[in-house]
Amino acid sequence: DKIIAANGSDAYYARFQKSIVLGVQGKRSDKIVLLQSLISKTPPSMYANNARYELALAYIDDNKYNQAITLLQPLTTALDARNLASKAWMKIAFCYQQLDNNNKAIESYKHIITEYPSSDERSAALDALNSLYIEKGQPGAYTQLLKDNNISSADSSSVDSTYYAAAEAQFASSKWDKAVAAFTQYLQQYPTGIFITK
Repeated sequence: DKIIAANGSDAYYARFQKSIVLGVQGKRSDKIVLLQSLISKTPPSMYANNARYELALAYIDDNKYNQAITLLQPLTTALDARNLASKAWMKIAFCYQQLDNNNKAIESYKHIITEYPSSDERSAALDALNSLYIEKGQPGAYTQLLKDNNISSADSSSVDSTYYAAAEAQFASSKWDKAVAAFTQYLQQYPTGIFITK
């Protein structure tokens, strides 16, 4: 508070840190106001991108997914936000899942795989894509994604499991015709697969 009141060169940093503390204290509305002030400063605060990301997280916690997406999208293209881009795509994809827009979620997760191959979020994005493709009954699309991006697990037993899990998901949903087609595809694709007896 003293640093903020002095309004010196560290004031922006102090405001950003105070917003984090306010969030920990459960003072969400105060946190949001402080973050919004960092985003709307002219000229922009050097912590505006971090504030934008934190504000989006607050909106996600409040189930305001569309507002969070709107805040996060600039972080995916801004050159000065490159360090936050893969995290932003991850949160955007999560928001789309919560909004039952799995196609947009898949598209968002794919950005992490293709544009940020060394990011910490890549593994979680692959897991999410695997689940989404299983849910949609499209294990082949997941396999193709792995091959297109030279991901080593494209030839492993995890792909075998993906095909089988997609068939199981159709069966569990009582979509019998789709289940039969998916089990048949599994048997053709993996004649000596792990789940062949099952």
